[in-house]
Amino acid sequence: MKYVISLGYFDGLHLGHQALLNSLKYQAVKNNAIPLVITFGDDFFQSLGSNVKIIDLEKEKVNKIKNFGIKNIDVIKPASSFLQMSGNEFEDYLMTKYNICGLCIGEDFTYGHFASSSIKDLENFSIKRNLFLHVEPLISINDQKVSSTVLRNLLKEGNIGKYETYAGSKYSITGKVIHGRGEGRKYGFKTANLECNPIKIIPKSGVYLTETMIDHKTYKSLTHLGECPTFGKTEITLETMLLDFSANIYEREISITFLKRIRDNIRFFSPNELRIQIEKDIEGIKELYD
Repeated sequence: MKYVISLGYFDGLHLGHQALLNSLKYQAVKNNAIPLVITFGDDFFQSLGSNVKIIDLEKEKVNKIKNFGIKNIDVIKPASSFLQMSGNEFEDYLMTKYNICGLCIGEDFTYGHFASSSIKDLENFSIKRNLFLHVEPLISINDQKVSSTVLRNLLKEGNIGKYETYAGSKYSITGKVIHGRGEGRKYGFKTANLECNPIKIIPKSGVYLTETMIDHKTYKSLTHLGECPTFGKTEITLETMLLDFSANIYEREISITFLKRIRDNIRFFSPNELRIQIEKDIEGIKELYD
């Protein structure tokens, strides 16, 4: 069977990625072929250095692409093997491994060692190999190009609303519930502390209106992200308080979706002042939901 392939990182699967994948599906039907996405896993980003953060971990990205209607996904591993290839070597790799009839790529696509090859090189390759080539135009909103870099910056700013506009979906984070400091329980607030993968980017510190999914059921929640200045804690933590939920969920995997940033983290003079503020936050999010 023939394949139409699309290549890229697809981090965040934003509106530009979605347009590209729609074209991939269309071209596959048109050419009686199978749509195939070729992408990269967590090890690719880890190879770039400890300061590089990504929106979607490999599992999250693959699930998003599958939910978009593309079931054939190849994650290149190890990423180092790809990074060392020249443009010509990568072209040979594609022809050797896949029975390709065409390619769908984004307008800013580059490939080869140090991004040495461009769209023009891919056009020459396609002509030489008798392949069709579809180049998807970039998408802009208010003269701002939609890109994974823009999405990461919006998360750093805590701009959840604009992130959703550019991504076409809400930001979420999935992880295992671990034991925390137990401070919330002392003051009547039961929270779930989430274990976060260090290579995944998280939004700006603050308090957020969120939804938390447990066993395919969604609960209203209030999520604190960042340091805990009231208790003199400087490590970054993510803990969520679920409304109308009290079951023990330690060691279970949950998914938190961010809806709105409510406020900054504040250093209160006493835990009691913090308790009063949390009660106000809870009342506020109940009103937002209602």
